[in-house]
Amino acid sequence: MPTLFPKNVKKGDRGREAFMDSMQAAMQQRSAQLNYATGPDGLPANLNHERPMKLEDAKSRYKPWVTEGYEMKFVLKDEVGYKKLMDAVAATLGAPSVTVVNVSVWKERGSKLWKEGKWKDARWAFWEAMRAGLGLGEGEPAPSRSACIKGITVVEWEAFCDLVACANNIAQSYVQEGNQGLALDWLDEVHCMYDSYGMKKLIDSGMPAYPWKDFNINCEEFVSLRLKAHVRQSIIYKSLGNTAAAYSAAMQGLQWGTSIIPTSSESQFPAIEELRSKCVSDARVLGSKRHPAPVDVASIQVTEPELQVRGVWKKLRVGGGAAPVSRLGHSSVVWKGKYYVFGGEHGSGKTHSDGWVLDLRQTEAGWRRVPGPPGVRYLTYCPLAQHQGKAYLFLGREIMPVFDLVTEKWSQVSTKFGDGTRWKDVFPRDELGSHAVGVYKDTLYVFGGRDPDTLLGRNILMALNLKTFKWRMVSGTVRLHPDISLPCVREHPASWIIGQKMYVAFGDASRSSAILSPNGEQGASTDFSYQDLWSYDMEEGVWTKERALGNVPCPRTELGCMFNSVWNRVVFFGGYSSSLVFVEPLATSGFGFNYFGDTFVWSPENGKFAQVITRGFPTYRALGNMFTDEGTGRTYMFGGCKS
Repeated sequence: MPTLFPKNVKKGDRGREAFMDSMQAAMQQRSAQLNYATGPDGLPANLNHERPMKLEDAKSRYKPWVTEGYEMKFVLKDEVGYKKLMDAVAATLGAPSVTVVNVSVWKERGSKLWKEGKWKDARWAFWEAMRAGLGLGEGEPAPSRSACIKGITVVEWEAFCDLVACANNIAQSYVQEGNQGLALDWLDEVHCMYDSYGMKKLIDSGMPAYPWKDFNINCEEFVSLRLKAHVRQSIIYKSLGNTAAAYSAAMQGLQWGTSIIPTSSESQFPAIEELRSKCVSDARVLGSKRHPAPVDVASIQVTEPELQVRGVWKKLRVGGGAAPVSRLGHSSVVWKGKYYVFGGEHGSGKTHSDGWVLDLRQTEAGWRRVPGPPGVRYLTYCPLAQHQGKAYLFLGREIMPVFDLVTEKWSQVSTKFGDGTRWKDVFPRDELGSHAVGVYKDTLYVFGGRDPDTLLGRNILMALNLKTFKWRMVSGTVRLHPDISLPCVREHPASWIIGQKMYVAFGDASRSSAILSPNGEQGASTDFSYQDLWSYDMEEGVWTKERALGNVPCPRTELGCMFNSVWNRVVFFGGYSSSLVFVEPLATSGFGFNYFGDTFVWSPENGKFAQVITRGFPTYRALGNMFTDEGTGRTYMFGGCKS
């Protein structure tokens, strides 16, 4: 398999300003690649938008109704009169306008309470506005549990802007009260609203809906409201010590702010100009840092226990004698306190197919050789899955190598599709790599990855019955076909199983590889890294897009990941981003990518991420292999690569 990390090192720029200017120019060019064909005003050509709009102008026809509605509802407290007014709005302006007016009345109430410093009361008013617009139920203000907000896709765009403003304001109310966690949840709600609204609009317009495709309306408020969420996220993440996420939020804000309003026209939009300048300022500072920066780690205080935890990394000493050379992309499995390693790739590009084992409870004894899989000349980016004392190695072939962990010998099993599907129709080259695997009961699940014919990545989920050795296609397609109800195509996904659910998160769509394919479909100069979270219920057979909440790692791929059942936490380390530029502190050179050295955990109890604050940590790296000895509860990491 080819090396999967682009090494697009950018050198020769002199001075930080020059480098950052080139970064912005590259991002504007990338933004043009991300969006569809545009008309003369910079808008999607087939969306038939007018010249730049102002929300205030678009809502002018509603203003008398909003003023009268506020008077009746909150001054006169005349609910009967208010209902009659809404009936008149429907008869005069049409039924959809009732939602616009209702939302505006409650938003106006929240704004008045906000000016009086009544954060909690204002929050309730903004929440009532969202309930009125989305048909939400009673109860405490809380963001949608699902990342797909269906109600938002049917409202008028004027009401959409008001609803987003309410979510932003709810987030700010929590900032005022010092609750960073709930503030982040509501800022994430803003992005979920935009994503759901945009995906629906793209589909309605006959366009394919991919996560890297932005939908925008030529309206200052539509652009600035999401920009505000990016800026506020960057501020909070930075205060928590999550500098990678702060940097990513600033860069995403800069890209969003440039996607519809060109830099040359920003003086016409002062709100956008101010917010975009803030993003540029943050990007300049954070772009010259490693994440985390050792100088910063020592000063990080745990101020939000739900979002930050203390932890310790320790470098282990292993006994002398023969040992595996440094490597990445190797296959591994832990069984009864023993860590088995097979194959992998050296940084020089040399591949391996050897085998080693280390007793994690007697590391002073050192490594011991075991046989590698027979007939496999090189073994890279193919994870092992353990079940009942055997480790299964899926390479994309019908014949699957199996390692017996008791006898430490290899054998093979023959598999096939149970419904008669031809193997070559799914794996034309008998090859798959960079995928995720997991075992539930007597079934092996395989998700994602890529092969020589699907360079962008795959989103197929397959299941192998380990008694009959027959495969079935669960979801996804061989050919690229966007489906917002499923995880999008990706390689190197992080994955784990808890109970009856298989989770998939992060990873990347290798757009820089896809651009080299014969048709170049969805190709671009930069890969797209995900920051999403999906679950597949293996009993119900249903995918759900979950909310990635809390102190979340920035979008990334090739990160180490392991579920520690003793601690009941999923642990993540490091990873790689091809879209976050790193600038050397002296600003004489830089890289068009970033490697990370931060540690995070995800809790299945509250569904939130937290950053692990450690004084010392392993070197910045991608493809570090993480694993847990269930007998001791310790989580380890071996291998990987660094810049």
